[in-house]
Amino acid sequence: MFEFLRTKPPIFKGLGTPVDVEDLMRTMERKLEITQYSEGEKVHFTIQQLEEAALNWYENLRGGLDDPKALTFEEFRAAFRGYYVPAGIKELKKEEFRTLQRDNKTVQ
Repeated sequence: MFEFLRTKPPIFKGLGTPVDVEDLMRTMERKLEITQYSEGEKVHFTIQQLEEAALNWYENLRGGLDDPKALTFEEFRAAFRGYYVPAGIKELKKEEFRTLQRDNKTVQ
């Protein structure tokens, strides 16, 4: 775990915009890439960075699982994004990106 903590991973309290949440997950993924941890360890270390409302969310998620220790990082990430980044927002951001205008020209 020392290896991971040395990268100074961010703390997440459950607040912020969907963009903040996506940035957080990308940051965590990058930091976990430099380690050789198992899927379970990746989940464990990510959970250690959750506080307040975010930790409550995880505890609720864990309570609904048959085997919380079997939760993979991919499953955790999907559940996390599903909760903190509503599908409507994802689609809106994709559309905003598609119609991004620079100097009155549409970028595609």
